Amino acid sequence: MWGTPPTLKGFFPGDDAQDPDIFDLVALNINPATTTDLLWQGFGTAGPITPTNYVEKIVSLWLANKGGTGGNVTIYALNTVAATSAFVPVAEYYLAADSSFQVSTEQFRILAPPNCKFQVVTTTTADVVAAARYVKGAGT
Repeated sequence: MWGTPPTLKGFFPGDDAQDPDIFDLVALNINPATTTDLLWQGFGTAGPITPTNYVEKIVSLWLANKGGTGGNVTIYALNTVAATSAFVPVAEYYLAADSSFQVSTEQFRILAPPNCKFQVVTTTTADVVAAARYVKGAGT
């Protein structure tokens, strides 16, 4: 089942039954070798943490290399539970100098399990914009 958890109703745009509750995760002008949260709609200082019994799924991804040399963009899922903190790579892409990359398909799978949030590390200056949604019934 797709959608926003009942505890988050009213927080995300389009929280009615007709809207698929897709939201943007944004990190702009990421400095090389700096761990950066993907922020909800580009706001705040920390990215959204996936609630219990949900998985956060990126369904569309746009990457732009703003540097003069090629580099990698790595997306991580960071477990925020103190006793089990883990920084796990879930996707990695190479971008040529001054290039961009976009992918969007239902078969595209970049997931953050419960109690995790997305972070990104690059080897070049880059922008990352992702469309994501919560999938119910996964994890504990």
